[in-house]
Amino acid sequence: MIVDDDPTVRVTLARFFALHKDLKVVGEATNGRDGVELAQRVKADVIVMDARMPEMNGLEATEQIRSLGINTPVLIFSAEDGVAGKINGLAKVGFLTKHGSGPRETIAAIRELAS
Repeated sequence: MIVDDDPTVRVTLARFFALHKDLKVVGEATNGRDGVELAQRVKADVIVMDARMPEMNGLEATEQIRSLGINTPVLIFSAEDGVAGKINGLAKVGFLTKHGSGPRETIAAIRELAS
């Protein structure tokens, strides 16, 4: 599942994931609030979540998802390094920077969280 307000990021990730037979995008959302709703409707093995989005940021959305009893691992994907320190205390949450992580790191992080 991909939650990101940037359509280019969503399309790029979805196309990249489609190249891997063990990865499938089961849903997309454009903001944190819609991401929380989507997490309740679909069964995802991992949620790739942008940190900064309108209506509800990725950290708030992750906290809400957890408060609903949904323990799906979340990969916070952010353009800002400073977000990494804010995920401490959130169970099953990983972090990657959008600009500092390549395709191999992204896939490895998703697979690690899914295992």
